[in-house]
Amino acid sequence: MKKIHAERRTIVRCLLSVAMAAYLCVVVPMARSALSHRPIGMPLVELEDTLGVRFVTISDVRDILTTVYPGLDTMQRGHVNTYRLFEALSTNNRIEDASVNLLADGSLRIRVVPMVPVARVFPDENAPSYYVNAVGKRLPADPQHYVDVPVLCGNFADPASVRRLLPMLAAIHSDAGADALVASVSLDHGTGDIIVHPNVVGHVINMGDTTAVANKLARVRSFYHNVMPVKGWNYYDTVSVKWNGRVVATRRTKRLPQSVLNMYIDSLAADDARDYVDESVTMPPETGGRTGKTHSVSEPKDSSHTTPNKHQ
Repeated sequence: MKKIHAERRTIVRCLLSVAMAAYLCVVVPMARSALSHRPIGMPLVELEDTLGVRFVTISDVRDILTTVYPGLDTMQRGHVNTYRLFEALSTNNRIEDASVNLLADGSLRIRVVPMVPVARVFPDENAPSYYVNAVGKRLPADPQHYVDVPVLCGNFADPASVRRLLPMLAAIHSDAGADALVASVSLDHGTGDIIVHPNVVGHVINMGDTTAVANKLARVRSFYHNVMPVKGWNYYDTVSVKWNGRVVATRRTKRLPQSVLNMYIDSLAADDARDYVDESVTMPPETGGRTGKTHSVSEPKDSSHTTPNKHQ
């Protein structure tokens, strides 16, 4: 008897499983079909503007979306291509990052991170400045949008010269201490070295190239901590970390070359010799009237008329 009841329970469970599977096979596609035909509504836009610069507003994001689908809020969910929306957002110069997701309730969620500049570039005297991010996106600078970032000053008309610095600028931006230290960056046109102008005035930092930026900045910090307080902040005019594991500082007041020192010593010797020259004057003979006779004025014999030597 117990065996019969067990078999019945097994059969019932199998029938219920089949019924549930059939239900899911029919109902779920119907629900999806109904959901795909519903209007998607107004997208939910999340703006992660950590800098507070407002390069992009929620209204700007919606304007970008409507360039892809003019009537987006009234479109059916199944007709919306989320990748097209993502592409339109991510290629915009004012946007650093974006994501587009369709939620389970059929709504559309947009997450946008406005552009995060790592530097402001002044290409040359005539070209307008612009902001650039870590991947090279450009955004024209204007008075309404100001970000305190390092300035690239000098001849940066060639985009390749800016791209060369992007790895270093990105590393500086990710380090809060370094970001606060660096005021501007230029290039030594003779050697091609990268020269950093810190907010600590009085000297420059020669970075060399864009390799091992974190290690170079660590050496600069160590030099600031251990040497500058002892020597003084105006003792050096250049702090170079371009060589691996080394800090080479150049004094502001340089030692004169030996040839210049020799000239200076010779000049001092000549001045010293002139000090021993007797400065007494012998007057020329006078001619008396019409007789043609001359009256000579002899050198005074009194030593009081002779200028004494400074070294006697």
